[in-house]
Amino acid sequence: MLYPFLNHQALWLKPAIANEESQFIAYDKKNNKVAHTHPYASDIFQRFIYTYENHLFTFITKDEALHAYTYNGNKVQKLSLPQLKVEDYLEQASRTDQGTIYVLAKDEVGQSVAVAIKGDKVATINLQDILQLPTLTDVAFSVFTDLPIIEAKNYEGESFIYGFSFDASFQAKKASATSFEGIAEVEAQLYHQGITIEQESNDIVALNVLSNTATKIPLPIYFPKVMPLNTENYLVVGQANFQADGQIKAMIISATGDRIKEIPEASTLFGSYKESNISANIMDNTLYIASESRAATIHLQTDEIMIFTDKDRQHYFETQMNDNTKEIAQLESDGKSWSWYKFKTFLFHETRGQILLVNVGVFVFIISIVLFAAAINYRRTKEAQYQEAIMVEAVVTDVISPERIHLPYKITVNFTYDNVLLEGMVDLMPEEHFVPDVGEHIMIAYHPTSKKIFLVT
Repeated sequence: MLYPFLNHQALWLKPAIANEESQFIAYDKKNNKVAHTHPYASDIFQRFIYTYENHLFTFITKDEALHAYTYNGNKVQKLSLPQLKVEDYLEQASRTDQGTIYVLAKDEVGQSVAVAIKGDKVATINLQDILQLPTLTDVAFSVFTDLPIIEAKNYEGESFIYGFSFDASFQAKKASATSFEGIAEVEAQLYHQGITIEQESNDIVALNVLSNTATKIPLPIYFPKVMPLNTENYLVVGQANFQADGQIKAMIISATGDRIKEIPEASTLFGSYKESNISANIMDNTLYIASESRAATIHLQTDEIMIFTDKDRQHYFETQMNDNTKEIAQLESDGKSWSWYKFKTFLFHETRGQILLVNVGVFVFIISIVLFAAAINYRRTKEAQYQEAIMVEAVVTDVISPERIHLPYKITVNFTYDNVLLEGMVDLMPEEHFVPDVGEHIMIAYHPTSKKIFLVT
């Protein structure tokens, strides 16, 4: 995922490959060099949630615990968090709103905790105390809204609706109702005008959450995608016509449907707007756009644009390679170049080289034994988990194609186990299976203890 930042920088959260660490990379496009790198913690899913606030890029990750980091253009700072565990997928356990990241987690004794991260400020509240539910059994973000609204349940099976806000303090706002009306009531409290812009098929509507009425907004945009920027403005991106390769248009509108600004060069900025994980933020009259294939900013007053794409990222690595080649050429001209002849002479005709050769041989032998044992243990463990797994029917919700051949497809599925809707991801090699389409039903094997899923061949 690529993210833009101030001062001509583009940010890249590089997932771990093999034994490498996950790396945060800040690339200075103006000077064509890496401005900063920093490792970050992550689990095997390599997920992260981010936001912009007060000239800070803030992002959270998780492994066995929850982690939060900020970047101010000069350095990465890891924020101090209590020992918290996120038991769900990071996307399901978090929400972003108004420059704030909200997370649901468990503390060291297993009690439910809510965390709010706004820039470099962190606040936590114990939900057992704030919700005043001594018999609290379950708490989760509502699936009916992208706002930080939760549904809490007690032992008696009753549901209670609350919404979070983090201004001067971290607060939970309670609704008087406990159903859809309760969610609408909290939405109206968080969005004071009580209106949100939503996408319904290929139409854009202004939804009044108080009266639950929708009014169609006529815009010259087809196949739209709607992204909230703040409580008053929304970004709408789509095509100018029905053609598959139609020109892309984008504009900022108000909650009442008024056109605030049409974004210039939308085809360049939003060439990948149909990606499922594209997002937009606004801060200090600058619109920030992030997706897998590009990062961009546009100043809404001057229309100044900065774009960083995968091609730019590739150009950086090619530049590094060229620089290394020039450095080797310089060493050769200075008589300090490396050559096979010098290397073989050192290894076979000098005592230090022979000692190095023996040590390297021993090291390679030991590593080979360790890798062989690890491979056998991994295969036995995986076979045992597969044999103990339960066959379940799942629905494909997303299919991510690999960037290169001979790499697996990433298949995201939803399935039900023990009356709970779960989500998981599996790798699929085309030579082993037919690649399914989104919405297709497939059989998987689910291991309840390890939480792992396998495709059924």
